[in-house]
Amino acid sequence: NSNYFIAGIDAAMTAAITPASVTVSGLSVANKVYDATTAATMSGTPTAFGVLTGDTAAVSGAVSGAFVSADAGTSIAVTANLAGLSLSNSNYQITGMTAALAADIAAAPLTVTADNKSMVYGSTSPVLTYAYTGLVGGDTSASFNGAIVTNATSTSSVGSAYTITQGTLASLSANYRIATFNAGSFRIGARPLTVTVNAGQSKVYGSADPS
Repeated sequence: NSNYFIAGIDAAMTAAITPASVTVSGLSVANKVYDATTAATMSGTPTAFGVLTGDTAAVSGAVSGAFVSADAGTSIAVTANLAGLSLSNSNYQITGMTAALAADIAAAPLTVTADNKSMVYGSTSPVLTYAYTGLVGGDTSASFNGAIVTNATSTSSVGSAYTITQGTLASLSANYRIATFNAGSFRIGARPLTVTVNAGQSKVYGSADPS
């Protein structure tokens, strides 16, 4: 309508400019040996990814991380806690990681020691047993499959040296591995005999002794 012209804005207008989102890169996670915790060791220098051309946004502060599972395995995801980081430019905000983080948790080493055993020649072989050390965290036991073995049998020679070896014994849990096996000794003792002299033997005076 040519009878009117725009003279201005009826009221002042305002709006909000929210910080642009950036992600953090430059961080890595160290592999570790199973310790029954999800603690992860972070390294590297965090850098803001996604800053617009001409702007700068330096990252400062500390970042921590945690594995999603405490169990041993490969390429286990790690969650980064970015709450301790800040940016030098308030026009940006950190919203996450540029790339997912992951690392390996290796099985913890166990030392297994075979118990020494002995038996009497010709007897039934005793059950072979063992003890182990190396549990971590709050773990109270480890499970195994297979069995330790010996080269001695119930009729093996007395006095020879026999050894108890690892055989097929292995850790059933992926969180542990047998790193050291201390062999045991197996001794075979002589079997006792009872000798009874035949009664009623005799001879005539002056004759040779009977057998």
